[in-house]
Amino acid sequence: MPQPSKPQYSFLCPGPKQLITSAASSSRSPSLSSAFYKDQQRNTPKMDVASRMHAMKVCNVLLARLWRRRCSEVSDLHELVRKYQLKANSMRDDLFMRNNMINREQVRSNRLEKELRRFKQGAIKTHNYEIVDNALNELNLLVAQLRYELDAKTQECKNCSELLLESKTERFREMRKFRECSQELAKQQVQNRILEMRNAELEDMLLNLKDSFQLQNDETAASVFASQEKIDNAYETLKGLEQEAFALEIKNNELMRDTQANMIMQEIEGVQQNIGIVRYLLWLSYRYLTYEIVANLLGFMLHNPTSRRGKPVTSLGLCLIIVILIGAFY
Repeated sequence: MPQPSKPQYSFLCPGPKQLITSAASSSRSPSLSSAFYKDQQRNTPKMDVASRMHAMKVCNVLLARLWRRRCSEVSDLHELVRKYQLKANSMRDDLFMRNNMINREQVRSNRLEKELRRFKQGAIKTHNYEIVDNALNELNLLVAQLRYELDAKTQECKNCSELLLESKTERFREMRKFRECSQELAKQQVQNRILEMRNAELEDMLLNLKDSFQLQNDETAASVFASQEKIDNAYETLKGLEQEAFALEIKNNELMRDTQANMIMQEIEGVQQNIGIVRYLLWLSYRYLTYEIVANLLGFMLHNPTSRRGKPVTSLGLCLIIVILIGAFY
């Protein structure tokens, strides 16, 4: 398709200067050109005939040239219009074909869209079916688990009920034992009360016995003290007798040289007899005192020693006297 050149077809888009020339030289509007000439003749000053003819010739030449140019341009334009019409017809045919193709493709696209929509809906339904199937499987698993838990809880409830029944039986048994133990405890409390009263009586009796034993101990201590004084006196007497015996022995030794040996021997025998009598008497007293001391020691060990008023000095002196007497006798 040939494209028109710009200077050849510039009248299609005339500028401000071309409007005047095109209006003056256009063959399609003779009335406008005649009016333009009349105005120009009116406005132009009057010329002579030669100049006027020369100007008319020049103007005719120019008009002829412009007319030929415009005719060639018109023919070119007619050819271009014909070509454009052919091109428009072909483009119209192409457009009709393309419209038909577009319509067919549109129908096909609509059909494919419907099928795609149906496939999507089917896929969505399939996906929903899969979701529902998975949810149903999970629900079945949950139901099975809940049934298992229900069975376990039911068995646990049965066990708890059996345990509760056993607990009630055991509680009734323990309550019966508790009542029996309460009765036994009441009996034991009564017996304990009786024993406490008996214990109080025994404590009173024990206190009385302690008092009597304390009194007896005091009396025994006084008698022992008196016996100790007697033993001390006897020991002093014995010492005096021993000194006299020693003096008599010395005297006997002196008198053995003399003729009075027999008399001294008789005196010595008399003294020995006196000593034997004293020993016999002191031995009885010693045995009695030994028995008393042993009895006091046993009573002291068997009873509370803190409640008695002991005399440690007298007991120590008594023991020393007994040891001295044993040493003196043997």
